[in-house]
Amino acid sequence: MKNLSASMLACTALTLSAAAQEPMPAAEVSPRIREIALRDREWFAYRGYHDLFIRFRDQEQAARYPLLQLRLKVWPLKPDLPMEDLTLQLVSASVDRTLAVDPVAGIELPLSRQVYEEDGILRLNRAKGSYTLSTQYSVLIRPDGMYTPQWLQSACEQGLAVKKTFNLSHFLASLGKSCAGITFYFPASDQAASVAFRDVAGTERSLPMERAPYFGHSAPPHVALVRYKFRDWPPQGWIVTSGRPKVIDFILE
Repeated sequence: MKNLSASMLACTALTLSAAAQEPMPAAEVSPRIREIALRDREWFAYRGYHDLFIRFRDQEQAARYPLLQLRLKVWPLKPDLPMEDLTLQLVSASVDRTLAVDPVAGIELPLSRQVYEEDGILRLNRAKGSYTLSTQYSVLIRPDGMYTPQWLQSACEQGLAVKKTFNLSHFLASLGKSCAGITFYFPASDQAASVAFRDVAGTERSLPMERAPYFGHSAPPHVALVRYKFRDWPPQGWIVTSGRPKVIDFILE
């Protein structure tokens, strides 16, 4: 099996609840993608990712990063590679499950001791050499959609702290960085999505939203994003979201 490379541990953003979730239904895959995938599919060893999710759930989240979430993300190695119909097939001697992958939100890894002991793999429905798999830490998404500036500041600080733990290059890149704000990512098609600042008097002001490729990818999906900079808004109040964000990322400057 492949070793878990340092690139797979890159912290680009990221989202997870502490418990493992059931696999999502398999996505409908186009005939062209299915043909390529069956011929020469990319795959990744399961055990390393399983260990990361277990450690985060059982040790790190409660003790050090209670405001963060964790997901597996599939990243294209070229910006124009298609991101639709992504699936990961969880395969071992006795297990065969197909997991649909949200190209923006990623996927919470199913935790299976059986797959672990059988040294299973995660098989991507894409050709080898075109995509990679990594973990992504991001801000915990609150079900009520309401965040205080202090809560988001603390989450960002935790994100900066966890980034420094990956390897020496990430540690050095983080030196001199500080938490400047938060970016909310919504589906571009969500017309109801919005982010507003509600002050202590109850007055709300909307934050500007823009639509753009996700992390510079020229291929769909595109996203609607809102940047909230701590210095631009009062320290007291609420940040209120309408619609559920796919990802809440850190702004480090």
